[in-house]
Amino acid sequence: SLGTARTLLSGAKGGTTLVNLAWCGTPQRNITEEFNNSFQVVTAGAWASGPAINTGRRGFNQGGVGTATAGLIIGGSDATNATNKTEEYDGSSWTETGNYPSNLQNSGSAGTQTAAYNFGGHDGSNLLSAGNTYNGSSWSGGTALPATRWQNVGGGTSTSAISVAGATSGSPVPSSDTTLEWDGSSWTEGGDLS
Repeated sequence: SLGTARTLLSGAKGGTTLVNLAWCGTPQRNITEEFNNSFQVVTAGAWASGPAINTGRRGFNQGGVGTATAGLIIGGSDATNATNKTEEYDGSSWTETGNYPSNLQNSGSAGTQTAAYNFGGHDGSNLLSAGNTYNGSSWSGGTALPATRWQNVGGGTSTSAISVAGATSGSPVPSSDTTLEWDGSSWTEGGDLS
């Protein structure tokens, strides 16, 4: 179990040693926890406190970007407003980097810390369809989703991603069973969830 119970969090995973990160969540927090479990030694895994992020918030990119030593969080919201903050994790601390082009929360994401793609979300008032790419220091425009969507979970790379389900209305309850596939230049509909 996580050391601090919370919802609406994101994370990343590691290589040969299973290192999972879980950061922030509801209510708005600046918590990072790491889970370490070696594949070579049979021991129980455990969550341990990690360094705090710079701006406590919830509802940032879902799906996680990067690894346990090179993670990326995008947007999110404090108690009242969506934000455009981007923070990178290097395995020991969080650093604020180039801000996202707009305020957003609950967007989908895919890729690595130096080659990420972020899409959809909610700006606090409106659903978004925008897609933007990250090169490790700054954001640039990309191809938007075919429709507005938030609370969609992303996965894959910056040039081959998937957007799974999500809400197509202002309600946070997922209202779509549609998956969308990104090939680096356009989105196409994939197979629906069952």
